[in-house]
Amino acid sequence: MINALRIFDNKNNLIKEITFKKGLNVILADITETEDIKNDKKSRNGAGKTTLIEIIDFCLAGNQKTLDVKALENWLYAINITLQNKNYTVYRAVHNSNRIYFSDGDYSFWKIKPRKIKQKKGFETDLKYVLKEDEWKSVLGNLIFDIDDENSIPYAPTYRSIISYFIRYKEAAFIDPFKTFSNQPSWQIQVYNAFLLNLNWEYAATLQKLKDTKDSIQALKKATKKGYLENFFGTIGELEAEKVALENRVKQFDEQLANFHVHPQYEQIQKEANSLTKRIHKISDKITIQKSLLEKYQYDMIDEKDTDINVIERVYNEAGLIFPKDLTKSLEEIIQFHTIVIKNRKEYLSDEIKRLEANIKANENDIAMLSSRRAENMHILKTHNAMDEYNQLQSRNTALKSKLNAINEHITNIKKIENGLNENKKQMLDLLQNAQQDLEERKVQRTLAMQNFAEIADHLYADILQNEKIGLSIDFNENGYKFNAFIGKDNSSGRTSMKVFDYDMTIMKINNQLNNNLPGFLIHDSDIYDPVDERQIARALYYADNLTSQMDTQYICAINSDRIAEEYFEETFKVKFYKECVRLKLEDTNDGGLFGFKF
Repeated sequence: MINALRIFDNKNNLIKEITFKKGLNVILADITETEDIKNDKKSRNGAGKTTLIEIIDFCLAGNQKTLDVKALENWLYAINITLQNKNYTVYRAVHNSNRIYFSDGDYSFWKIKPRKIKQKKGFETDLKYVLKEDEWKSVLGNLIFDIDDENSIPYAPTYRSIISYFIRYKEAAFIDPFKTFSNQPSWQIQVYNAFLLNLNWEYAATLQKLKDTKDSIQALKKATKKGYLENFFGTIGELEAEKVALENRVKQFDEQLANFHVHPQYEQIQKEANSLTKRIHKISDKITIQKSLLEKYQYDMIDEKDTDINVIERVYNEAGLIFPKDLTKSLEEIIQFHTIVIKNRKEYLSDEIKRLEANIKANENDIAMLSSRRAENMHILKTHNAMDEYNQLQSRNTALKSKLNAINEHITNIKKIENGLNENKKQMLDLLQNAQQDLEERKVQRTLAMQNFAEIADHLYADILQNEKIGLSIDFNENGYKFNAFIGKDNSSGRTSMKVFDYDMTIMKINNQLNNNLPGFLIHDSDIYDPVDERQIARALYYADNLTSQMDTQYICAINSDRIAEEYFEETFKVKFYKECVRLKLEDTNDGGLFGFKF
């Protein structure tokens, strides 16, 4: 239970102190005649009732950015709270929010012991011990909800997630009994409410883990399709057909490579063969020229004849008429000279013919020798292969093997994915069966929750609901826990607010009946009552006072004065309400608000 709230300014002056007791504790905001120009309605939202609840939540390890304003800089907040039947005073300031201070107390059974701080000489205060924010959360979770965050499994309830169901002040917390904020994930709704209703929340947590696994497997399946075989969307059978075809091609390449003879000097031999071919062509051209010249010499040799003596004589006589006699030789000398010339000419031709014939034969021999060598080289080139050809062949084979390996890996992954999905489906079915059986075995807890919810709904809407469906339903299907609350057919915001009130009171009541250790308080901001009919508000406040007084717990609520209709109060409760239940009255004025000034 929360026993008191204190507010200190930046000079450590006590600005406000509010005490609380068991039963109903009302923070009443009086309506003023101040006009709200923007909304054209009377304002009642500046008194500070929501801020008061935020301060309580802040001291209980909440994160209140709304308090982090210049006007409240260095202000200190404190609550006195009962934990495990022992009282403790907790201090916290926004400017140093990671340090939570405590006064003297029994900390021997706390899982984390506060550390004693040194007091300045001559300046002793009640702030004697300290914890960090996370440590304080861990302590509160253990003391209030028996949560051991050190051994928690994924998706387990945490202190802050559960305490939010006992301190509702944000507008979104009143739109659904099973949620504390908008867009709350389904797994949180399941886990947290199963925890509050004393059901096996681990089934919901495990189901969420299985859903995560399924999502991961499906994401892997999608990614696999976009992997090496990006454009292949076939079945395992089609992949295996492609695999067999590739294996055959790889086998053929392997055999080809096994029979592939590579000559170590293949390129040199190939170059020599090309060089020999060029030389043979060159010598052949040379022989052609030589044979042509030989043919001419042989023709000249046959055509070479002695000149007729008569011709020589005639030429000689004619020459004597022209040239002087002392320049002419005797006829005998001329004939003798001519005979020598003819002889020398024939000898020259004969020698050239022999030389050409010898050269032709030598060149033909060279061609034969070179052709033989070239033939040997060509035989080697024909029966062997070049290393670059071998490398190209091997490279193609390696590429095929790489693709084959990729297909094998692809097939393996698909089989793993399919097996994983099948196993995941089996685990979900097993979980569903076990959870439904467990829910049946917890019939006492389930029935207790449903009975209490129906009882409170009957009290709130006595003589109003006629043959209309009311109650709290709890089921477990393939999607996990499913919770629903019914108060008649009317789905108005007023009925929705009362579902929240009914559910929260049900949680307090059943846990008290089961002797569970819960915070011992429930806090609602005025948003819960704004859309509700005054008759139901009166009944809700009366019921909350009776129930929490009997259970030695407390209900703290903020409400605006114009929502109170005294004519619906019983006379005894009307007196008690204003005399004992209203713990603080606030006004939306400069000095009537929570802090005594506007900011």
